[in-house]
Amino acid sequence: MEGAPDRELPEAQGSRDTVASLLAGARHGPAPGREAAIRELRHRFARPVYRALRSIQSTHQDARLLASVFFLLLTRGAGMAPFDPGQSSFRAYLKTLLGRFLGDGPPAAAPSPVGVSLAVPGSLPERAFDDAWRVSLMDRAVGQVRKWYLLRGWVARFRVFEEHDLGRLPDRQGLDRIARSMGIAEKAAAQYLFGVRQEIRAFIRSDLESMTGSREQMEREWASFLEV
Repeated sequence: MEGAPDRELPEAQGSRDTVASLLAGARHGPAPGREAAIRELRHRFARPVYRALRSIQSTHQDARLLASVFFLLLTRGAGMAPFDPGQSSFRAYLKTLLGRFLGDGPPAAAPSPVGVSLAVPGSLPERAFDDAWRVSLMDRAVGQVRKWYLLRGWVARFRVFEEHDLGRLPDRQGLDRIARSMGIAEKAAAQYLFGVRQEIRAFIRSDLESMTGSREQMEREWASFLEV
């Protein structure tokens, strides 16, 4: 039987970089750090921006183009208000900027890097954005927990979670069948499943903490994440 975790997932102990510091680095940092910050911001937040745009654009190419332009403006800070985590969560900030982008197009002073008109009349499809935001948070947490468990050699522990929670319906197996197929007790399988879920929960909450300025804000974002 695999040993129990002897410490928390490193990333769940607190984010090294808050989103506010990443955004400041992307806008004002030295070149090497600026490029890394831009990549991280796009990696973490491209999906909800793209999904919101794709829901009102006729083609994948148009949505990708607009998402690229939006992130270019976001990371340059061109005509965009600074992010103040004391005033709002990053999710609310990003939705506000994207809503303005959709309603008015980019600021008049902003460059048009693709040489085309970028104004997109319409309003922000909030449901598409929020649904994609939840998926992004979950995917990031599952990916980081998977990496950590595999590095620690806890393959069976994560496999229980993968087969039980990530298995495809209607073929998803019950915990008893998963335990039998792996040659472990059902009680051990239940403990494995609980442990991985707790690590994922901790990572998501840590991620949300890096995007907010207070415990109260973080708890509101957590409640929003749990909404279906």
